[in-house]
Amino acid sequence: MESVRYKIYLGNNYNISYYYNYYVSIAIRNAKDLKMKLNSFMKLISVVSIVLITVACGGIDGRTSTDNKSSGNASSGNGSSGNMSPITRPTDNTPPNTEGKYFTIDAGSNQKASINGNITIRGNIKNLDKKSIDITDATVKSIQWLKNGSLLSSELEFTYSPTKVGTEIITFKVTDSNGKALTDTTRVTVKPTGKESNLVEAFPTNYSVGYNKELVICLPNVSDSSKLQQLIATNMLDEEHALINMVVKGSSSSQKNCKTMVKIDLKKYHLPSSIYKLNFINKTRIASKDFYVNIKNDTSKNNKIIVIQPVMTWQAYNNWNGNSLYEPNEHEKKRVSKLRPLPTRDIFHTPRMGVEALKFLKKNNIHASFYDEFDLDSEKDIFNSVKLVVIFGHSEYWTHSMRTKLEAFVKKGGNLVLAGGNTLWWKVRLDNNNNDIVINKSRAADQPGKEATGYWHMNPINNPGESFIGLTFEGSGFPVQRLVKSYAYQENFSQAEYDKSTGMHVIDPSHPIFKNTSLKKDAMFGTDIKVVDIETDGIPMNDDFTPNFTKFPKANKSMKPLAYAWTKRDHDNPIRKSILVAEMKYGQGKILNMGSIGWYHVFEHPEDVSAKILVNAINEMKN
Repeated sequence: MESVRYKIYLGNNYNISYYYNYYVSIAIRNAKDLKMKLNSFMKLISVVSIVLITVACGGIDGRTSTDNKSSGNASSGNGSSGNMSPITRPTDNTPPNTEGKYFTIDAGSNQKASINGNITIRGNIKNLDKKSIDITDATVKSIQWLKNGSLLSSELEFTYSPTKVGTEIITFKVTDSNGKALTDTTRVTVKPTGKESNLVEAFPTNYSVGYNKELVICLPNVSDSSKLQQLIATNMLDEEHALINMVVKGSSSSQKNCKTMVKIDLKKYHLPSSIYKLNFINKTRIASKDFYVNIKNDTSKNNKIIVIQPVMTWQAYNNWNGNSLYEPNEHEKKRVSKLRPLPTRDIFHTPRMGVEALKFLKKNNIHASFYDEFDLDSEKDIFNSVKLVVIFGHSEYWTHSMRTKLEAFVKKGGNLVLAGGNTLWWKVRLDNNNNDIVINKSRAADQPGKEATGYWHMNPINNPGESFIGLTFEGSGFPVQRLVKSYAYQENFSQAEYDKSTGMHVIDPSHPIFKNTSLKKDAMFGTDIKVVDIETDGIPMNDDFTPNFTKFPKANKSMKPLAYAWTKRDHDNPIRKSILVAEMKYGQGKILNMGSIGWYHVFEHPEDVSAKILVNAINEMKN
């Protein structure tokens, strides 16, 4: 008996993809065969459901879509290190279907536009010979361009003028002579026209916010928020394709640095976890300065790698309204609030460090979840299923809880990569519902105890950072190029040595971090991009490339040196060779300390061999 083949449409799962649809073909011969096939089919559905749930829960974000029209930004991964899809959904729920009996269709590339500006949208129809055709061809019955079910045009090409800021989905629908309709979609990202002359300041009360929580935004100098009725959120991982328009309403507030408060229920917007740039808009123009928020995923998800952003150190150096942990007078008891706008002009000490790290990891197919130091201090389940913690940049200020949790994590078998310098230098504590960072920098030390603040390596704490992470600022200090040249020359440091001192020297080229780099022992890397920059952590090195622990008796002695550089702690100490990259054991886990803030330069120079070394380091330690 000839079988009949049925094609069963399972629908398209918007939590996984706009464009991928799921079909199962079943060949049926008779009633008995039908029953058997349906039983098998139901088992298949169970398996497919498990697979789809697994895919949906992977990576940095458990809810991220995969987009096969991403204009060259496609990724085989999922989550925050994969593509971010627009929040707007097609309203007709028609699955894209681009191939028919007579021709194929394509809605064209995604586009960007300014509000009330004109763009040209053009579709493509090709016959089976791959030649372009249009409405005049006998096989084409009709052409429709639709937005939210409304007809925009019946021509192959038309001019479109968007009137609303955000991301729009436009459907290209072509019906053939037999009445069968093919569909495809294109996206238009609509941005505001410009900026108002006086931009207001704004900041989130928490830099990192759960994807299903409430986002609270403060405007410190705005009493009348009637003009700030919309908020634009730009997903910094995919700036072209993730512009979300949120309608908001402000209310007066008595909270510190917060005249007006805006609350947003993030559950309504289903934002993929990522770092977002936020701007309030007044009608069609940007009305606020840029500010950022990190939308984090559920810690119960299967997070293998997490990145801790050093927000406490950002706030320590943040001198908004003339107050920081250094100004107006450093050597006293200090207190700063996290309820302040963070600077955004540079990468260093700003959320832009997190943005560039996010993009760098995505480009190298490394999937990670992003959190911050306040999460590390306060969240109980932050290390659920985590294998590797990574910290980029400058993480100078740590609380007792931060250190205790990370030490316990590594002792139990977790791994830690520190791609920064001057790490774990000052001990601080949180106060005022964890909104204030408090430290005693005066000459009069705190009383001993876990609430004591000050230098980790001095009284009353006496628990130097190198006992955990192996390296210390005291053991290396500043790059030579932060000195005036004359000081270097006084120590018989030549001009050539001075010029090359921004690079590191390989100690152990056999280590996996140098895989596929062709670097030999004592070869230099990172000189051109200044991988040795700003501040460093290290241990003095002997002539035989071993660590000199004479002045650092509490340092982690399991250290395996991997690279060194010339550094200088201060004018009272000579220029010296210091081990800046080292691997060490700590309990059942491992620590790879890379010893320099300058590693962040690889975000701007991915072509440099240093970028390959950093990628190798993360890939090696995540296993």
